[in-house]
Formats: sequence, C-alpha cells, structure tokens
Amino acid sequence: MKRIIIAGALVVMSLAMSFASVASAQTAKGFDVKVLGSIDLGPEIDGMAGRVLRMSYVTVAPGGGLTAHSHDGRPEIIYVVQGILTEERNGGPAVDHKPGDVLIMKTGITHALSNRSADPAIFISAPVAKQ
Repeated sequence: MKRIIIAGALVVMSLAMSFASVASAQTAKGFDVKVLGSIDLGPEIDGMAGRVLRMSYVTVAPGGGLTAHSHDGRPEIIYVVQGILTEERNGGPAVDHKPGDVLIMKTGITHALSNRSADPAIFISAPVAKQ
C-alpha cells in the first residue's frame, strides 16, 4: 500500500512539474484543468523514457485563454465537448471550434486558444509531455 501511495505522489508531482514548465513558457487565464489519467510511457514504449501520456478535462471560463505556444516535441489532441474554443494557429485567422471538433497539434504548430463566448468552453486534452 505504501508503494502505491508513493507511486501516486510521484505521478502527481511529475504532472504538476510538467504543467508548470509548459505554463511558464506561456500565460494561461481562466483554465481549470482536471487530470483524468496519466501513463508513464518509458516502461511502455522503447525510447519514450521521461514522457507521459496524460488525459485532462479542461474548462475555459468566458474571456479565458492561453497565449501562443509551440507543440514541437509535445504532440496533443483536443476534443471539444462544449462551447466554442477559438484557435489562432501559425499566424492564421482565428477559427472557432465547436462540440465534436478535434484539434491536432504536433511539431511545427504554434497556436493560442481562447474562449471569446459568454459560456464556458470544455475540452478533453490528450498530450504527450515531458515528466
């Protein structure tokens, strides 16, 4: 039981450090992130030591947003559940994503996200991140 508690604490700390390192490079406002699950990819896939696959339930408050950030070496898939999530990608025009839309971010993509509507925007995020 003690090993399970220690392992759980290590996973939570690594997720917090991973989110903090990403957040330090960008500014998030009005984001509520609930981690649903995480897998240490090192023991699962050769060459993936130091990486985790994480799934989170994210609520973006009206007026909330995340400044432009790169996904080089940090692939992520987002599924919009509710509301309107506005994305500006690689300097292009703003695009509104609605429930059922999927955003795929990989190397070469820089984007910003925001909720310009009066209602919360909710999405499921599945990034591969550094521990």
